[in-house]
This record gives sequence, C-alpha cells and structure tokens, in this order.
Amino acid sequence: MYSIIPQNYLETGVVPICISHVDNFGRPVFKGWIEAVPRIAEPVRNLARKVGDVWLSSQLAEESVHQLSANHGEVLGPAPSSAIYIEASWRAAHMIAGGRREREGLNIQLHDVMLACLREPSDFARAFEDAEYFERVLQELKRRGMDGVERIVKMYLADAEDQIPAAFGIEKKASKAWQSLCKRFLRGIRRAAGSL
Repeated sequence: MYSIIPQNYLETGVVPICISHVDNFGRPVFKGWIEAVPRIAEPVRNLARKVGDVWLSSQLAEESVHQLSANHGEVLGPAPSSAIYIEASWRAAHMIAGGRREREGLNIQLHDVMLACLREPSDFARAFEDAEYFERVLQELKRRGMDGVERIVKMYLADAEDQIPAAFGIEKKASKAWQSLCKRFLRGIRRAAGSL
C-alpha cells in the first residue's frame, strides 16, 4: 500500500510524492511519519530540483520517512515534518556529491591507483615492483583468511568494481551492508599492507 501526496496530483499538475507503507526490510512504517509529509512536500520537491530531477522527490521523502520510522517508531517528537525535511536535505546533499562517503571525503580511489600502476608503464621496473607488491598484498590477505577483502581487490584489478555489491549480496550501495563491507575492506588492506 502507498500514500500519494497530494492525492489530486492529476488535477493540480504537481509531481506526486509516493511513500510505501512497508520499508525495504518488510517492516511497517508508522503512519504518523507519512502523515507529516504533506507539510513539507513542496520543500522536498525543491530539494529534488536541486539534485537535478523533481521526480526524485518521492525517493527523498520515502527514504527519509522509512529511516525515521525505523529509528524512532511511534515517537514522532515535536516536529516530525522538520525531521523528515532535515533527513531529506542530507540525502539530497549525498546525491549531489555522489554519495555520503564521497561527500565526506571517505572514498579512496584504490582502483585507479592500482590500474595506473599496472597500465603500460614508462618505468617497467617500477611497474614490476608494484605488481609484485599487489601480489604480496593478495598473499597476505589469503594468509590472514580475509577472503572477502582478497576477492574485492581481485574484482578491482579485473575492472569489475560495479559487480562488487552483487557479489556480496548487497542490493544498494547506500545501504549499511555496503558501508560495513567498505570499512572491512579498508581495514583489511591496511592490516595486510602494514605487515609487509
């Protein structure tokens, strides 16, 4: 079941905001959060316009409502509409920057660094040392039993980074599972490289 805001969107010509009553984990969304959306519907549409497409207003509102419902349940607080708008503002900022990690400067472009070392080098001796270094890192990861981290490195080297989430059963890069995998990957690489 979905709520559509406003229900008369066809007559008014306004871009509707659609919100599912069940989140991505199958949990029911507390109705009070959904009922708080109409008060900030137009500001959310403006956020979506800043992102680049007013039709993203449903995504911004729905994800915000689902997150707040999951975190707070029936405890709406004094200004639930404001809470939704603030959450949607953060989500819009993440979208504009290319993701939360990108906006906060947490992404390390390991893929580009590795490939730059392995592509037609002008200094063959240096490239050989780099390739040898990556091989030692992979061996250290295997020795430490960090199969997942080793698998990610191999996928980066094979230029298959877009397939990493699916390989680990992760549906969306914005999920907590993806964040957890990235943290585990960075810790594993640091440990393996630090012991060489």
